[in-house]
Amino acid sequence: MRIFSTYGPVNPQDHYVVSRTEELADFIKRVKLGRYIVIFAPRQTGKTTFFQWALDALAADTGETYFPIEVNFEIYEDCTASDFYPSLYQSIYEEIKCVFEKRGHVPSETLSQFLDNTKLTDHVEMLRFFQQFGAFLENERLVFIIDEFDGIPSDALRGFLRSLRNIYVHRSMRKCPYSVGIVGVKNVTQLNLDRLYNIENL
Repeated sequence: MRIFSTYGPVNPQDHYVVSRTEELADFIKRVKLGRYIVIFAPRQTGKTTFFQWALDALAADTGETYFPIEVNFEIYEDCTASDFYPSLYQSIYEEIKCVFEKRGHVPSETLSQFLDNTKLTDHVEMLRFFQQFGAFLENERLVFIIDEFDGIPSDALRGFLRSLRNIYVHRSMRKCPYSVGIVGVKNVTQLNLDRLYNIENL
C-alpha cells in the first residue's frame, strides 16, 4: 500500500509521487550537454528525489557512460573551510569506491595510489584533483551532484564556486566534472551558468 510522504526521498513503490517526466527529461538533456545546474526550493519539495531519479536514468543510459558522484553538504554547516575540504574529499573518495563496487570492478593500482595519496586543503587543490582524476576516466563523464548545498561553510563558498566556474568556462578542463548539479534551499546566483530550477514551480 502506498502512502503520502512529506520527509526524505520517496519512491513510486511505497509513496504517491508526481513523476515530473518532462522536467526530468529536460534536466537529463542538460546534463548530457555538460551543463552546470542548480535546483533550489524550500525543504520537502522533492529536490533530492528529483536528482536521484536523474542519476538512475543516467545509469540506465547505454549510449553514454557516466560516473556519478553524489555528496551531501548538510553536515558541514558549522565547519571551517580547513575542515571542509579534507572531509569533502573523504566523501568523494568513498563515492568513487562505491561506483566501482556497484559495477563489480576494482580501481587500477595507479588510480588507487592516486586516490590514497590525494589531500584536499582548499578549492585550488580541489580543482587540481578533478583535473587529474579526469585523466583516469577515459570516455566516462563525471556527474557531480551536491545535495544540501546550503551547508557549505561560508568561508569556503566563494572559492568553491570559483573553482567550478573555472572548470566550466575553460573547455579544455570540462571533462571533469562534465556536469554539476547543485541542490539547495537558496538560489546560488554566484554560479549563474545555466537555467536555475525552482523545483517548487515545476
